Amino acid sequence: MRMSLQRLRLGPAVAVAVALAAVLCPLPASPVAAEEPSCAKADVVLAVRQADGALAELGVCVSEPAFSAEIVVDTRDWRGLRGLAAVRDGAATVVYGTTTDGRLLWHRREAAGQPFSAAVEIGTGIDWAAAGGQLLVPYRGQLAVVAGVDGTGYLATGARIFRHDGWATGAPTLVEEPPLHWEPMVERVLSIQWGRYLEATSDGAHLRFHGGNWYNYGPGGALVRSGSSLYHLSWFDNAVVLQGEPNRRQPLAILARSATGGYASIVATTDRAPTDARTFDATPPKLCSYCPVPWEWQ
Repeated sequence: MRMSLQRLRLGPAVAVAVALAAVLCPLPASPVAAEEPSCAKADVVLAVRQADGALAELGVCVSEPAFSAEIVVDTRDWRGLRGLAAVRDGAATVVYGTTTDGRLLWHRREAAGQPFSAAVEIGTGIDWAAAGGQLLVPYRGQLAVVAGVDGTGYLATGARIFRHDGWATGAPTLVEEPPLHWEPMVERVLSIQWGRYLEATSDGAHLRFHGGNWYNYGPGGALVRSGSSLYHLSWFDNAVVLQGEPNRRQPLAILARSATGGYASIVATTDRAPTDARTFDATPPKLCSYCPVPWEWQ
């Protein structure tokens, strides 16, 4: 209302001058999304919706940090798959899923925002339901299957590791590799690389296993590693939460959360190549409270 009154006080001559200026010297147009500066560190999270099982995509600017709006990319019901894990192939994404009747399914899409292909059954001859309900892709060309928990709440066995040379095309053959052995006091595996590295949560702690020892990152919880970032579902509305990377210099923190909630699960993804190396900080150790191996910050 104040703007309208001010315009009325300008008078006809000034109003005409303002109108001519607007035509001859127009103000810059409002910026569109394509002209906005790109995110310095971007990520994409896939999540299964509780209500209908549809697969949704959430863009994440990790460096801001902030979530973009949800996009439903596949309306099929993904809730029937016991385990879901994904690997990125440039702009494309491959998703693995295990069924309750013991099959392993492969799906692919060529770009973000697109639906996934029809399911292709791979790895026939293996009972994937018995192998485990948690899937991980350590890096492009490998698939890890982690068994369920035992009566104590910890994993009953270690992971089975399979090499999938045809991961980008959906080739049917997977070859089992020797497992990485670890102490069974693990609740959820976040990332794994055979013979070299394991990241997991156990007894409320975020742990990494390398060099033959466990190392403690701090508080754990129901974390999922997707891309290079950690996520979890909020306990009160099941929104996706971007979790700060815990270490000695940065306490556990919530960096951003999605505007929408109601998700049943987050799909863990990786974009790591087999040649990618982990780096570790050489900092003083912290002793484990229930086992003799040393813990330290990484």
